[in-house]
This record gives sequence, C-alpha cells and structure tokens, in this order.
Amino acid sequence: MHVPVHPIGLINACDPAQAHDDVFDVGRLYQPLHGGGLDWAAAVACGIAEAIKPHSTVDRVIDAAREALPEQFNFTFDRAIELARKSNDPFELREKFDSIYSGRGIRYNLSMAEEVVPRGFSIFSVTKANLRESIVGGVNFGRDTDCCTAIAAGLAGVFSGISNLPTEWIEQVDKATSQNEYTVSKLSMKEMSKMIHEAILSKKEKLDKILGDIDRLI
Repeated sequence: MHVPVHPIGLINACDPAQAHDDVFDVGRLYQPLHGGGLDWAAAVACGIAEAIKPHSTVDRVIDAAREALPEQFNFTFDRAIELARKSNDPFELREKFDSIYSGRGIRYNLSMAEEVVPRGFSIFSVTKANLRESIVGGVNFGRDTDCCTAIAAGLAGVFSGISNLPTEWIEQVDKATSQNEYTVSKLSMKEMSKMIHEAILSKKEKLDKILGDIDRLI
C-alpha cells in the first residue's frame, strides 16, 4: 500500500469521495494502478474521512471503506468484518484470522494490503473504535502488525479521539522520533497534528469561498 492515507483522509475530512480520488492522484506517482494497492489504500482514506464526521458510526466508517473497493475485493473485506462481529475482542478475533492465514504467504500479485486492510478494519470494529484497545490488539495480532495497527488505530483515533491513550505512549513515540536518524520528519505528534489541522482549515476557507460565490450567483 505505502500511500500516506492517514493525512489524505484527514485533509479531506468528511469527504470520502475526494479522499478516494486524492489517494489515486498521489499514489500513482510510484504505485501501479493494477495490483489492488491503491484500491485498498483508498478504502482506508475513505474510512478516515468518514470517521471524522461528528455523527458518524463504526458501521458507517466500515461502509465508506467497502463502497470504495472494487467488487472483487468485497469477499475478503466482508469476511473480516463478519469475523469481528462474531468476536468479543481482538484476541478472539486473532484466532479466527490465524485459521485463515497462518502458514500462508501473502499473495503479492494482489498486494499485501489485501490482508492488512481487512485486519485493520476488523480490529476497529471489534474494539468499537476504542483507540487503546485497537493499538494493543493490533500489535499483538501477528504477521504485519505495524500496518495492521496503523490502520486500526488510525481509524479509532480519528473516530474516538486520544482521551484514553496513555501520555507516556505519546512521549515515548516523540522521543524515539527525535532520536532516530532515519526518520524523515522530526516533528512531534502534536506538531504534525497542528499542520494537518491547518490544512483542513485552509481547505474549509477555499470551500467557503466557492459556496459564497455560488450563493451570490443564485
């Protein structure tokens, strides 16, 4: 997948359709249109754009992602969500996923995202968008845990906020970011969040101007 879907979803807050299009515009710079990677990435961005809506629900977030997927990916996505709805927590869900994927390689012709995106959404579903539980569940899920957790926690964080996230977790990540010489950005999570917030406000200003011109036209 490897497309910056989280900021694309956030910048296009409340607008899943535009988030979908932006993923393809950005992602096609280095990702082939075939293979499914961009389709799965767009599903995540659509979920994030939907999750930030004030009156959204977990089911609406899942539906926004599913609607973004081509029909041939529906079975894999639907199976994951169904497993989540029949589970009580990420650990029970993990056992059900293990029965499908353990001992099997990822089908790279369809992209590794074919596995991690359904996993991420299923964890988001089974935790009911609880951020802390999504992180703990994701990092203990097995296989591609970093991507899986990034998706589940990204959705949960946008949907529910960070109120139940331990402060020391944020401090540790910021410390590691500042010390890692290979990190592209040295910005703290608060600094990065501020930049994304400013981008959202900038987009709102542009949309307000367009709407103002339409009102005057009418």
